[in-house]
Amino acid sequence: MVGHFKKSTFLKAMISPINDKEDAVQYFTAMEGEFDFFLTRNKKDYKLISEPQRVITPTEFIFLQEKA
Repeated sequence: MVGHFKKSTFLKAMISPINDKEDAVQYFTAMEGEFDFFLTRNKKDYKLISEPQRVITPTEFIFLQEKA
């Protein structure tokens, strides 16, 4: 699924605590699109965000799917 990109998304990303701004744009696009999770292999970059429980690794995602 692909999210829609808005100016407000870009602005949130630029002022966010996420150091890699490209990652920040992707994260905020996913959150504004009401995605259930944000998959990344680099969770440490997202420690300072307000909903870190929504940031998971691909391995964690597969585990959750197997449990469901």
